[in-house]
Amino acid sequence: MSAPSLDEQIRSHLETLEAAPGDLRAFRALEALYEGASRWEDLVSLYEGRARVVTEPGAPLLARAANLARQKLKNVARAEELYRQLLRTEPGHPEALRSMTDLLEDRGDWPALAAAVSREAAAATDPREAARATLRLARLQEERLGRRDRAALLYARACRLDPTLEEARGRGLACFTALRRHGQAKRMLDAARDAGAEPRALAAEYARLGAALVEEPLEHDVAMDALIEALSLDRAAPGAAAARERLKAYPRSW
Repeated sequence: MSAPSLDEQIRSHLETLEAAPGDLRAFRALEALYEGASRWEDLVSLYEGRARVVTEPGAPLLARAANLARQKLKNVARAEELYRQLLRTEPGHPEALRSMTDLLEDRGDWPALAAAVSREAAAATDPREAARATLRLARLQEERLGRRDRAALLYARACRLDPTLEEARGRGLACFTALRRHGQAKRMLDAARDAGAEPRALAAEYARLGAALVEEPLEHDVAMDALIEALSLDRAAPGAAAARERLKAYPRSW
């Protein structure tokens, strides 16, 4: 008597699962058969179906299904739908959040990507991971969505989460300065100083802020404070001493 064919084995296990959807042995046997035969569409459906019927968390099954749809089937729409199912089950699932952001970036859907990265930042438990996600969100708001005002606040938040993140501080300083929110720029730098940021880099940023305000009489108090901070952190802070001298020599109109 000949051994059952692949299709016969599959049909037998499917009949078992139809009668007892939670049967683990039939599920494992089908999983091995589908994988061995590279029947990825069937394997995706198997994982998705089991996620609906098992009592244990279905997130790992949906994650496998989504990854197969993306990597083996190259079916972006199917993968995205499976990741969305997964996120409805487990909103903070790190792999699903990262994968969704990758898919949305590839598609160029910037508003949806910003929403996804925001969820990723909110779900991060490590402050440094949250800072990196917040930095990415800030860049999206600035470069893709044209919202420099939102970007500035997000850069400042990233700095608070990780004071070593110099890119966030530099970009935040540029945004706040362009928006003429010089007091907020100074407060961001002060927070980084209080959190122990690297002194020389921070001194250069204080110096840049102070020098930019020398020709702004209404901002001279902020400028002087920034330049004093720059020189206290690094006596050789680029341009700080010269800007302070220019500021002291600036004609007073009162």
